[in-house]
Amino acid sequence: MWNCISQGDAGDTIFQSSIIQELTGGPHNLLIQKNTVTTLRSDEAIQKFIRVMKPLMEVQPYIKDFRVWESGDAIDWDGGGFRALGLHYTGISLLECHAQHLAITHGGIGRNLRGTRQWLHVEPSMETRGMVVVNRTSRYNNTFFPWKQVVEHYKGRILFIGLKHEHEAFCSQYGKVSWRQTSDMLEMARLIAGSQLFIGNQSSANALCEGLKANLIQETALHIPDCIFRRANAQHVGDGGCILPDVSGSGVRETESVRKKDNYVFRTHRTPPDGWQYGKLRHTAWNSMVIEAKRLPEFRDKSEEDVATVIMQANQKRKPDFFQDNSFAHLFGVFLKAYQTASVA
Repeated sequence: MWNCISQGDAGDTIFQSSIIQELTGGPHNLLIQKNTVTTLRSDEAIQKFIRVMKPLMEVQPYIKDFRVWESGDAIDWDGGGFRALGLHYTGISLLECHAQHLAITHGGIGRNLRGTRQWLHVEPSMETRGMVVVNRTSRYNNTFFPWKQVVEHYKGRILFIGLKHEHEAFCSQYGKVSWRQTSDMLEMARLIAGSQLFIGNQSSANALCEGLKANLIQETALHIPDCIFRRANAQHVGDGGCILPDVSGSGVRETESVRKKDNYVFRTHRTPPDGWQYGKLRHTAWNSMVIEAKRLPEFRDKSEEDVATVIMQANQKRKPDFFQDNSFAHLFGVFLKAYQTASVA
């Protein structure tokens, strides 16, 4: 039996549970520990996190105990350590970041884990039968995702799960949809499992959908696409183009890609070898590099587009072989368009 540590956030814990399912000698303990980098920065936050997550973890056959880490508990795998190794934002999924950390710290154990097998098991809710469950948080958004078309196409068939303010923001932007208040992650998972389709951004609800391997259309964040798991019943939408399947008589609709008329093959963000670099700045995440560089004296009066252009040119000069694929050059144009759209809004 292993004692595995999670330091949040919710998505991290859900993805870690996939890895725990694959460990031999289970069931295992999943223990929650404070971390100033995540939302688990206080005892109060940890207790709230336990209340929300525990019902889901208790019904997983590979989890023996889910609780707060206590002084004196042995630690077999400290999953929070993956950030210190710089594994995040390196072009692999968040789950693979955790798996690689386990492999590095435990002699190769988990090296080939990709989260391809269902790892969350719940009783599907009858409440969402024949419906579309959606969720959208304020982080990891994509300007090009066709949310208005989604709302129009599935009118009367959508149930929004998430926080009240998230629902209000969604309705104000894309149109009115019903909201279902939930008390914990188990309740959310059951609603997703019972639905015909889940649509959402890279949130904890998306992690639940992935763990269930339920039908998915994902609003993929171009700057950090770290929740992509290739499977037949999932669409990861970066350029706005996707197929909205028939749900309870809605019919089928194809949304238009922002790149429909060009000849490039769309690809999501990749990080150059040694990360993004500009002067003394080093970042593995594109958006972090742009934000940090914007604070430099030479960029003080420059637009975000100007800063992004200079950074891109510097890295193209530094690693020309990496940028030979012209699909990546076009992706940079997508970034710029996103900045322009955001500034107009």
